[in-house]
Amino acid sequence: MGIKLESQALGIDCSLGEGGGQAIRTALGLACAFGVPVRLFNMRAGREIQGLSHQHVSCVRALSAMCGAQVHGLDLGAKEMTFLPRWKPVASSYDFEIQTAGSATLLLQSVMLPLAISGGKNIISARGGTHVMKSPTFEYFSEVFCKSLAHFGISASAKISSYGFYPKGGGQITVEMESAGLSKIKAEKPKFEEIRKTPEELKKIKINASIVSCGIPAHVAQREREAILSFFPNAAVAVSGARGTSAGNAVTLWHGNFGSCAFGKVGTRAEEVAKVACDLLQADMLAGGGMDLRLADQLLPYLAMLEAAGSTNLPRISKHVATNAHIINSFFPNRIAIAQSPPSVVWGGC
Repeated sequence: MGIKLESQALGIDCSLGEGGGQAIRTALGLACAFGVPVRLFNMRAGREIQGLSHQHVSCVRALSAMCGAQVHGLDLGAKEMTFLPRWKPVASSYDFEIQTAGSATLLLQSVMLPLAISGGKNIISARGGTHVMKSPTFEYFSEVFCKSLAHFGISASAKISSYGFYPKGGGQITVEMESAGLSKIKAEKPKFEEIRKTPEELKKIKINASIVSCGIPAHVAQREREAILSFFPNAAVAVSGARGTSAGNAVTLWHGNFGSCAFGKVGTRAEEVAKVACDLLQADMLAGGGMDLRLADQLLPYLAMLEAAGSTNLPRISKHVATNAHIINSFFPNRIAIAQSPPSVVWGGC
């Protein structure tokens, strides 16, 4: 497949919705998967520092390497870019690196979409931040996102060999993923078990919890553990001391298709870090639905591929979910619908 003309590129305004990096990742993941040339403009217009950051540049380079894309405008701070794929990705071993503490989990989610659609066995390694603000922790990525891909006939497992906290990163995650490809994904009919619990019922559930610390006094993790157990008395809490190039602390909770993350920072008490993660999980599970808001955002591109129509309720509609629906519908009109009452996502089949 030769390079398509820039004049044929699908134009996408990345300022719509939450105005961050989500529009870039979803648009380029779909462009890479289906060989669609795209022109992105107003990139990250909703952020204090607009345009591409190191993390986004690394993501673009990873996707362009997989599909031989010709890219114009790939510069730090760029607000407009064209991405012209030449071929569709093939199953292989891939190794990507973010030079900073940019999120390795977000990069992996971006490249896993086109590889899952292409099919085959893949081994994907990414170096960068494994536990950094505004992105899924490794534990959320491994225990919630990767496992949720089984709904689409995709087998995915992740291992961490080193931890990367802000500001130096340097962590490494390796994913093994096998998919039968788009035809298999399209044929699946996932049913997401909807959860709506009372506060009393939540206290009886066995929530899984992970506390990861690097270069932090041991009492911090202990206080976080006690705070988690005050919310969820039956929680199974794993405390890990990690080695890394930067000090850091992260709390992750999960139960099925529901999860949450919180990160320690200077000036924030350990109990408050744990409370943030507990509040997020509790709010989503009390509100009800088939998955938490973060997972809904991440699974929308896969739901858009399904032949059979379906729907699932959500705790509420976030800007990220609405943004992803808009980007997907730019490629495939009317594929995803968002309803406000009750909050839900509807996929129309293809």
